[in-house]
Amino acid sequence: MKKILAMAAVVALTAGVSGYAANVNDNVKFSGDVNVKHFNEKNGDTPIAARVRLQADADLTDEVAVSGRVAFSNVFNSNYGDIKHVALDRLHVVYSPVQVEGLKLDLGRTGVTLGSDKDVFDNSFDGVVASYAKDQYAVEAGCGKVRLFEHHNLLEDIDDSDNLGYLKGSFDVNNQVKVGGFFVRSLGENKVNIYGINANADVAENVSVFGDIVKVDAPEDPTVKVIGVKYGDVNDTVGSWEAKLKYYDADMNANFKKLEISGNASMWIAEAKATVYEDVTLKAALEFNKKEATGAKEDNTWGLELNYAF
Repeated sequence: MKKILAMAAVVALTAGVSGYAANVNDNVKFSGDVNVKHFNEKNGDTPIAARVRLQADADLTDEVAVSGRVAFSNVFNSNYGDIKHVALDRLHVVYSPVQVEGLKLDLGRTGVTLGSDKDVFDNSFDGVVASYAKDQYAVEAGCGKVRLFEHHNLLEDIDDSDNLGYLKGSFDVNNQVKVGGFFVRSLGENKVNIYGINANADVAENVSVFGDIVKVDAPEDPTVKVIGVKYGDVNDTVGSWEAKLKYYDADMNANFKKLEISGNASMWIAEAKATVYEDVTLKAALEFNKKEATGAKEDNTWGLELNYAF
């Protein structure tokens, strides 16, 4: 997989330099964001986690684009001390043939998401990804490794991940209902299969419901369940907002950290998010009624998050 990432880097660098020399104003775009999270737990741990991401995108031709992004994270004011990390979380080449509308081939370190609300996986992925979307259908397949894990702005390199393949798809039943599913197969020594189905439906004006059921091949056939409701829809418009309430439940032995599935717990999650200024969003979240699979209760956790995109 290092060869794939190295190949993508060479292609991106070579083509990117050519594109920059041709016309920097038309071919290269720079963007990024700054995100700060604050957490409060009853045990007295009140960490602040800051993350800065800088991204460069270049359209080399009508069919080929390259993209790279560097992420800086720093967790401080924590009982565990300051934790700093710098990571290259995107470096990939995307080929979109004009002859086949909706088809994309992605090579390098890209982003992959699984689940209706990104509860299963939303992280960096080294490998090859092919996707096709047209009308109400969408399908995506990839093969590679999870090399970078991010949770609450904490970045962590993963050196012992197995090669894996995945397939996911979705179908818009109508303008209000969307269903989907995915399958993940670990190709390493300890083979693990993960199956998931999800759905999202608009049930009233500004109100939608969503959910996931994920099964992991492990002793006692553990399951992860997520169900939620959302009101509103936050966007770039100042004053737009949304609120969510989700129930998350994971059986014992449902752990599969490489895919962000955190087993052994159940909880309610309440979230509210609003665009308070141009390119600035504010979010508040509360995790409550938290229980381990053994029945033991955990402390409630609340947090605030500020994000600025540029």
